[in-house]
Amino acid sequence: MEVFRGVNRQIPNEGSRSSWSVQWNPSPSGWYMVNTDGVLAQRTGMAACGGVIWDCWGRFIAGFANEIGEEHILVAELLGISRGITLDVQKKLN
Repeated sequence: MEVFRGVNRQIPNEGSRSSWSVQWNPSPSGWYMVNTDGVLAQRTGMAACGGVIWDCWGRFIAGFANEIGEEHILVAELLGISRGITLDVQKKLN
């Protein structure tokens, strides 16, 4: 089942009348894609990161979500990338 192949959505820009297009493209045949993100709650200063691994057909392979604590957003983004790569290695996808 090709879950996200060809997904193309208009996302409204909060607080404004503009929007932008978001599209997911599959990885080349035989490859895996790791998508990660880091987030920061402005009110509390708490950070988290998460990510998913997809195969070239858009099928979910693995995912993760981690609370980091009070941290800078750049640290959350970088930890997301690091944990995504670690999960890839643990799953022996490389």
